[in-house]
Amino acid sequence: MESRERKYYLDNIRWMTVILVMVYHVVYIFNSQGVLSNFSVQGIELLDGFLYIVYPWFMTILFVVAGVCARHALCFRTQKEFIRNRFKRLLVPSVFVILLFGWVSGWVTDYYTDLFQGNGAEIPGVLKYLIYCMTGVGPMWFARELFLASVVLLLVLKLDKKNRLCILCDRMKWWGFVLLFFSFWCSAFLLNTPLIEVYRNGIYVNCFLMGYYVFSNERHLECLEKVRTFLVTGAVICMAGYYLYIRLIIEPQATDNIMTTVAYTSKSVLQHPFTNIYAWVMMLAIFSVARKWLNFHNGFSTFMTRANFGYYSLHYPCLMVVAFLTLEKLHLPIGACYALNLFGMMLLTTLLYIVVSGLPVVSTLVLGTTPRGKTDAGKGSHS
Repeated sequence: MESRERKYYLDNIRWMTVILVMVYHVVYIFNSQGVLSNFSVQGIELLDGFLYIVYPWFMTILFVVAGVCARHALCFRTQKEFIRNRFKRLLVPSVFVILLFGWVSGWVTDYYTDLFQGNGAEIPGVLKYLIYCMTGVGPMWFARELFLASVVLLLVLKLDKKNRLCILCDRMKWWGFVLLFFSFWCSAFLLNTPLIEVYRNGIYVNCFLMGYYVFSNERHLECLEKVRTFLVTGAVICMAGYYLYIRLIIEPQATDNIMTTVAYTSKSVLQHPFTNIYAWVMMLAIFSVARKWLNFHNGFSTFMTRANFGYYSLHYPCLMVVAFLTLEKLHLPIGACYALNLFGMMLLTTLLYIVVSGLPVVSTLVLGTTPRGKTDAGKGSHS
């Protein structure tokens, strides 16, 4: 990627996936599958199917896109400039979003589960606030994981000073994508943190590196584009099959094994070959159509490109506020809560982003930007 010409399909994949993450969280907080959330309220079980079909791949594709953008960024920045930018844009917000807004999620969790087991009145306010923040990390794990992947990339580049790995990947033939699947699947077993299973370090760092070394190559994307009909058809078939796999196999196991956590987010499911085949085919399908169908820009896409990290960072506390109000103050039926939560979350997140992005210090700490979202998301730049 040596051209300064902006790859609009990368921007569009990213902000569209962020919207998908936001919709996912609306359904997730009321899930009926035993996956822990901030609300101990059971929702509409049928809607959980949406969780099944997006969870295996929607975060992995964000890491792949980030890896592609890193390749582009390092064409025009030094490695020191790159990591300083990553520190400012990822690590700093991952701390201050939690300190400023994370307490909302922690407070809601405490309201429904009583974190302090009836002893909340005896705990100092400052300590209680910090505990709320620590339990309100929410989706900000992504920023820290992405910073880790950036550090790993620089270590790889330092070890590979002659750029042999990059040359090897650039020469890769079409069948290399078959071999890369095994790398993708094997990485699902590596460096997973115990208890907090969202930190799937192995697969996410691997996806980031594959984005940098493989999916950044236009020739490889042309190869995928030639078989896009086959890949999209395969992705749809895999999606249907995966949904049935969860419904007919995983759910009965969860019912029969009360003492065992078996859910669509469990390690045993995420490491299953079918899960990884589905995720891999879906990612290839998305990139196979990206340059043809998603390489556009307009006023809305330009705004979302600039605001996508803000939407990702701020939407969860906004959702907590709206969901709490709809349940506890409006006492709406659960079906109405889904629709109102989605609309309310989108509206409140937009308003909060506009306010935060206009505040000089706060915008830097929360969004990693200068006021009004003046980032390097302009023409010819990816970050």
